[in-house]
Amino acid sequence: MPMGTQYEPSMWMREKIAERLSLAMPTLRVAKATHYALVMIPLTEPDEDASEGERDIWEFACDRCGADCRGKDFHTGAVTVEPEGQRVTFTFGLCEACHKLEAATE
Repeated sequence: MPMGTQYEPSMWMREKIAERLSLAMPTLRVAKATHYALVMIPLTEPDEDASEGERDIWEFACDRCGADCRGKDFHTGAVTVEPEGQRVTFTFGLCEACHKLEAATE
């Protein structure tokens, strides 16, 4: 899944996108009203009270299983949706095992 490749996401990813959209919709409505062409959102984020070390690990953690992928194969990708007419791209990173699970649903 090269970055920017659009594909049919798995059930897990669709559920995660729906969860993130429900939290982001108030902000997305403002973005649409102010004519933002595209909003990018990470599929996961560290907790608000995460330490600097936890944030560093999150940068290269698998968004599906949480595995620390620093120094290992790390597959990035994006899925774009258009809720209420606002274009939103979700970016994500996956470990090798989870990448194979996602690729199997294409």
